[in-house]
Amino acid sequence: MNGDATVPEGYTPSPTEENPTEDDYFEGDDGFNAARGSTNLAAYGFVWYLATFLYYILVLLWGFLPEPLLHELGITYYPQKYWAVAVPAWGCLSGVFAVLTYCAFNFISAAPLDSPQAYRDEHSDAPILEQDLSATDSMPPIGDLHVEEWNKLLFDKQQGQK
Repeated sequence: MNGDATVPEGYTPSPTEENPTEDDYFEGDDGFNAARGSTNLAAYGFVWYLATFLYYILVLLWGFLPEPLLHELGITYYPQKYWAVAVPAWGCLSGVFAVLTYCAFNFISAAPLDSPQAYRDEHSDAPILEQDLSATDSMPPIGDLHVEEWNKLLFDKQQGQK
């Protein structure tokens, strides 16, 4: 034998073997096509990436090239150069304003620092300290210490001198 396998007449490989047919692959809900190994979403994303990059280059050329050169190239209809500076500046200031507004809204929505709502809610439980855990190999249940207990533990001068 010279290593060449002989194929019997009339034999067609099953789709699970080396030569799957086009019908064996399907495009799922996520757009993944197993035959091509890519997704439609990836292709659309790449096209949008190229389009935005081209747009960015055109805006830079419009902003930096002098108007006589644009007229020589036959480009006569375009916005004023003011917008090449104004739109990015407005965008940056809008981002800063959004962050500051978000922080201010959180400060307004939060409870005052001296309010019990700032450190207690329906989920805060005092730990059960009287439970005998020596008989079991388990950890004590998790719980919150009240502010009064923390202050007593941390700042009580008599207890610190013992």
